[in-house]
Amino acid sequence: MKRVVQIAMLVIVLTGAAVGVAAAASLSGTFTTTIRSPSYLAGTYRIRFTPGHWTVRGPISSSGTDRIVGHEITIRGTGPCRSRGTYRFSIGRSTVKFTKISDPCPRAALITAGTWKRA
Repeated sequence: MKRVVQIAMLVIVLTGAAVGVAAAASLSGTFTTTIRSPSYLAGTYRIRFTPGHWTVRGPISSSGTDRIVGHEITIRGTGPCRSRGTYRFSIGRSTVKFTKISDPCPRAALITAGTWKRA
């Protein structure tokens, strides 16, 4: 019985790890969005994810490091706001959408402004 429990726990851990790797792999790449409102964010943006890093280019640009666990990403910026921000993300066929869990930085308005499309 003890052996069955050990095997079951191993399967659960490996399944969770596979889901985390799949989520991270599917978030890798470049996504674009056009924001019309609010006006201070208006413009077209590109966000690029590479292992451990993110970069936003557009009327407002930023970059930093990230850590992905499952469908949550925690980012840190290198600009004026270096605080940690955490978001839940959902991936569609060629899109990604972010929902803020917590982030004291103004970048949250940009990241969550709409659906990002794979470039």
